[in-house]
Amino acid sequence: MPGARDRDALKERVERFDREWTIKFEAILHKAKTGPMWMKDERVADAVAGSLHRLDDDAYRLDCFSVMSNHVHVVFKPFLSEAELHQGT
Repeated sequence: MPGARDRDALKERVERFDREWTIKFEAILHKAKTGPMWMKDERVADAVAGSLHRLDDDAYRLDCFSVMSNHVHVVFKPFLSEAELHQGT
């Protein structure tokens, strides 16, 4: 049975992997020259921004966002407890 140190070490490795994978994936997205770029269309980008604002102060606190040509960066705080966040996992 793994001890607390083993669990902490595993958690740290998983978190490090997640960070490294995210950095690599973001680099690929930012360099993309092909594929869906729907949000280059201002109407689509505005619709995405409007959708993010729609639930602001109801489901989450929207801190900031950036609509890119092929993806969106969003920083928000959901109005859910820790337990509610983990119910779906």
